[in-house]
Amino acid sequence: MEQNPLSQFAEWTTIGGYDVDVRGRWKTAAILRQMSLTAQNHCQIVDPDNIVFTRYGMFWVLMRAKVELGRSPAEGEKVEVLTKASAEKGRVFNRLFLFRTEKGEQIGAASTIWLLLNMTTRSIGRLPDDSGLTRYVASEFSWPTAEPRSIRCNLPVTETQTRRVRYSDLDMNRHMNNARYMEWVVDLLGLPRLQAAFLREFQINYLKEATWGMDIETTLMEKGEDFCVRGKDLAGGAVLFEACGKLTPE
Repeated sequence: MEQNPLSQFAEWTTIGGYDVDVRGRWKTAAILRQMSLTAQNHCQIVDPDNIVFTRYGMFWVLMRAKVELGRSPAEGEKVEVLTKASAEKGRVFNRLFLFRTEKGEQIGAASTIWLLLNMTTRSIGRLPDDSGLTRYVASEFSWPTAEPRSIRCNLPVTETQTRRVRYSDLDMNRHMNNARYMEWVVDLLGLPRLQAAFLREFQINYLKEATWGMDIETTLMEKGEDFCVRGKDLAGGAVLFEACGKLTPE
């Protein structure tokens, strides 16, 4: 089957000073922000009138993301971000990302799973079969990383912190922005670990919405290069997110 030219999208970004960490390398949260921006720009081409929201009252949310990097680009480097999506499977949509340099070198990839939420009820939504939007998905799709599955955190606990969701954590959908979760993760890992090692791969699963005023207990579990972080709503006890990754020398 011939692939529709709108089924994939690519754009260039230049790594700015705001996008790098203390090592001068692309921050994990900045990678997630760029992925969301590139996905949004792709959706605007496919759905320029934003009928997903205006007609059906739904918005996209990131459910799982797994990122693997061969190396982390530095401030000033230009990176091409290419994305394509699969057809709806059940009630989720798979989307991949590839990161390439100006010389065509692939320096990383990401596999993500998205779903639609109803703006009013916050329940999972589904596009009607006659919406016409699904015809723009890729005709061929395969994960560029290991498929992002459930995370099993069984490592020894080394640190626990509690944080409250503040105004600056929120996005226009009134829940904590997906990149902010990752900033909480690296804050818990701390400067000594991240200054000495490279976050070569990480996965984050978003399980429930974190909203304004929530007190969240974040727990770090680690052994050797491997780590996991779990965020739990202190009031209700629900696990809101889980993340895992590997810190290795670059």
